[in-house]
Amino acid sequence: DRGAQSGGGRIAAGDPDWQAQALEDLVPHWAGWWGHLPPQEKAALRFAAGLSPVRPADSLLRSLGKRGLLRDGIPFSAAFAEWLECLE
Repeated sequence: DRGAQSGGGRIAAGDPDWQAQALEDLVPHWAGWWGHLPPQEKAALRFAAGLSPVRPADSLLRSLGKRGLLRDGIPFSAAFAEWLECLE
């Protein structure tokens, strides 16, 4: 199977577990990003994910958006937002 040899076999075969594995692979990267963010940016991401009632400065939200961490005022992915919730 050519797909399996190229590493895409599970996706090509329609294996639903490929998404779970992909998310599992992302968690260490997210944890690394999180560890380097200053507290005010962490708080802003928590707010954007609906985990904090304290609204950060609009300039901070814009900055996170420009860096790709927020998209239309919410975290760049639902999976990342769920991961943030697990940190609580």
